Amino acid sequence: MSTPLELANSALEQAQALQALATDNNWEQVQKLQTKYVALINDIAISTVPENQQSEVRSILLQVKEINNATMALADKEKGNLVAQKKTIDQGAKMQKALNAFK
Repeated sequence: MSTPLELANSALEQAQALQALATDNNWEQVQKLQTKYVALINDIAISTVPENQQSEVRSILLQVKEINNATMALADKEKGNLVAQKKTIDQGAKMQKALNAFK
């Protein structure tokens, strides 16, 4: 069983990997890694952190939180792009339907 400090370091590594994948718009890989990442975060949440590791674990988890916020911002931007693309496609389909009505 990993210590809370080891788990926190693993979470930091995975958060950085998720951010790199999101930056590269590799959303399929983000989704695959996200499942493992959530399980890791759950393991950290239920673990008891020894007093002598609490400060270091807290510091690492604050870094994880900052990276997660940046990754979420990338995801929100991508979501906005996808919504805009869908609107454009929907408008094109409506225009095509209107043109077909005159044939």
